[in-house]
Amino acid sequence: MSRLGGTPLTSLNQDALVKSYMPTADKRRLAGGAELPSSDRHRHVRELLRINADLARLGNLLKLGIVEEALDHGDAMALIGDIRKRQAELKIVIKRM
Repeated sequence: MSRLGGTPLTSLNQDALVKSYMPTADKRRLAGGAELPSSDRHRHVRELLRINADLARLGNLLKLGIVEEALDHGDAMALIGDIRKRQAELKIVIKRM
């Protein structure tokens, strides 16, 4: 019997799900008896995307500070190092998913 987020599916409600607007990849997983991805994973992916966007905005602000010479070279290099460190940490988390 297939499962949806840990809940067993009967053939009746399984047929209804398959006929619904479920993505094709999820329909294949369900038909093969595999568990569907949890909503927690999707929530984590959205959070990682938000963090990545924050890092991009921070990089753009850093670039603006460099162009306008509002930052000295040492501070700019330290911030670049911090951003790269966070990006590396983010990549590790994404690879584990």
